[in-house]
Order: sequence, then structure tokens, then C-alpha cells
Amino acid sequence: MSTLPETEVKFYIQNSLDKDWLPQPGTHGAVGYDCKANVLDMPEFGHLDFASHTKKDTIVYNHEHSGKNILIPLGIQAIIPEGYWLEIRPRSSTFAKVGLICLDGVIDEDYTGEIKLACKLFIADGYTIEISHGQKIAQLILHKKHTFTSTDISKADFDKLAEVKIKQRDPAGFGTTGK
Repeated sequence: MSTLPETEVKFYIQNSLDKDWLPQPGTHGAVGYDCKANVLDMPEFGHLDFASHTKKDTIVYNHEHSGKNILIPLGIQAIIPEGYWLEIRPRSSTFAKVGLICLDGVIDEDYTGEIKLACKLFIADGYTIEISHGQKIAQLILHKKHTFTSTDISKADFDKLAEVKIKQRDPAGFGTTGK
């Protein structure tokens, strides 16, 4: 058995998914690796009221589902190196474009099951939330474990800046790097 370099995470995808499913950074400067929703493995798929359902491989939640907790499978597993952990976060577009409220989570180095995004549905009457198979919905960020003491914490320094130079990346944010 080979050992991984200390900062390499090995991702595995489910057999039914292709290599395009592997997490990828949205831009060269991205910290997180974008992950896709695997709605075909959600227990709700094919069991909800699809009266307004017109898209293939999409789950549509309406106000009757409001308050429900859901786990969105990402179709991936990871081998995390010893001394590291993964953070799972919703992409900014998950709320801004989809309207879905999701939780940040911690994936410990000894967890090897399928990675899922935990969300809570809050849907007003007359509105829906749609989650499509393959939709970019979460990000994974690799962190090194640290033990902190009070002397490790440094003070942040804030100052007023007249203007921030915008880089090539779209300044609108919130889902501008892809589907």
C-alpha cells in the first residue's frame, strides 16, 4: 500500500459517475474544490410530487417541503491524509441562485463514506427549490489540523481602502464560475 504525500487528498467517485464528477477548483485562485449534486441517489428522487417537474434528473421541492432537512449526496468519497480534515461548504450560488440554506461541515480524516451536504428547506408558498443532477452545489476545502493556544491567536488589522483592484474573475461572485 502506497502512502499519499501529506497534503494530497485522493477522491473516489461512484461507479455510475464519470471522471468529470471529480471535485475541481472553479478558478486558478479558488480555495475550494467544487462538487456536484448526485440527486439520482437521493431517496426523494422519483418520490416527490412532480406537478411542476419539467426537467429530467431534477428534484423540485415546494412550500409543503419547507422545514425538511435533506442530505444531498455528492457521489464522492475521499481518503484524507493523517493530520488533515476537509471542510464542506455550500457554494455561494447555492443560496443566491437556488435559494437553498446549507450548513458547513467537518469531514474527519477517518471518515470514508460518501460525502453529503446538509441543508434545510425554507420555501415560501408559491415558490420552489430545484436541485439538478450534476449541479455544482458544494465546495471542499482541505485544512491541516492545529492545536491552538491563546498565544497562537493574532490580532487582525483592518484599515479603510479607497478602492480594491478587481481581478479578472467576475466581481459579481455568487456562482459566476460555473453552473
